[in-house]
Amino acid sequence: MRRGSLALSLCVLVVVVFQPAPAQAQFWRWIDEMSGPGPFQGPGFEWKLVCFGDQPDSPARGGRGEALGILGPGCLTRPVPPRARRGWVNVEFDLLKADKNPLQYANREQDRDVALTLLEPSVWWSPAIWVDTGVGLGVAWFSGPGFPTFHRAFFEPIRVNLKLLTLIGRARSENPPEWLDFFSIRASAVVLPRSFRAEDFGAIPGTFQTSREVLQSYAVAVDFEPLIRYLRR
Repeated sequence: MRRGSLALSLCVLVVVVFQPAPAQAQFWRWIDEMSGPGPFQGPGFEWKLVCFGDQPDSPARGGRGEALGILGPGCLTRPVPPRARRGWVNVEFDLLKADKNPLQYANREQDRDVALTLLEPSVWWSPAIWVDTGVGLGVAWFSGPGFPTFHRAFFEPIRVNLKLLTLIGRARSENPPEWLDFFSIRASAVVLPRSFRAEDFGAIPGTFQTSREVLQSYAVAVDFEPLIRYLRR
């Protein structure tokens, strides 16, 4: 119930702040297991807030992609064509859940589910049309039926977004089609600098403690913007 209330509150915040543009990218994210619960996996949603570049975008034209326009134009302020962007600011919202939880509980029948909800602004720049790099800083909420919801700050010192189809296309052509940018794979390091204890997750006190966590994270992402731009031509 707490997980649902937290997710609903964050969704309302995102909808109120970022209307009328819904998520511009969706992905499935996986974060490595902590010293305790994990690994975590689940869906994520992403919005581009501000884009930087010298070339303004041309007005959208109607066409067969018009209905897909509800998914968002790509940048909420000062639209810039994707391949003319020097950088941009994103906000990301993830709903993940642990596959397992090996901590020790007094009640063996205890529900050990651990949910992880992330809200993360990030800054990105693009050194090449087939790769984006960035850094992120956000808040992680841990919730479950066996313990009160608590939160931790986290940061990602390096995030890499590899546009695999674009990279393959770049090997064949100097200027591969823009719609190939829709698919990418991501990798990053997630650092949780504060300590965790067994009692944080409702487990037997004193049976688990860690000073910090540094976790690997991977995702498969779909960016709607290149598809929308292609269909609107």
